Amino acid sequence: MDFFRVLYHKENVFFHFSGIKDQTVKEKLENLERGDLYFFYTSYKKDDKRRVKKLWLSLSDVDEDLLPDFENKITEEFISGETNPFEVAYVIKLLRENNSFNNQNLRKILSSSKLIKTPSLLKGMLTENDPFK
Repeated sequence: MDFFRVLYHKENVFFHFSGIKDQTVKEKLENLERGDLYFFYTSYKKDDKRRVKKLWLSLSDVDEDLLPDFENKITEEFISGETNPFEVAYVIKLLRENNSFNNQNLRKILSSSKLIKTPSLLKGMLTENDPFK
């Protein structure tokens, strides 16, 4: 069992491996190396505790209707600097590869003081299709 610390809620999010019903997801998690894990999830509150509702190992599997809010939150996190910006830059890259990152948010990030102060963050956001990579 684990607790995930998140920015969106005051309380941590409870997660237990036994809650994963999809055998394919369980097998992928069991075979991961340390540091290889990025996952996406939704949560709910029950009895004053927040729990994982649904978990995805790939951004391309996340329900499309959840992506716009997620994109906006990631943009806010990058600009605010509340989260490791290199980690957020990688998630921005995943969103861009998934065609789930709009130009308005990209412009906000490109003109942010965070990127101006640390231009090396841009490298983590570049996709294979970027002409200037």
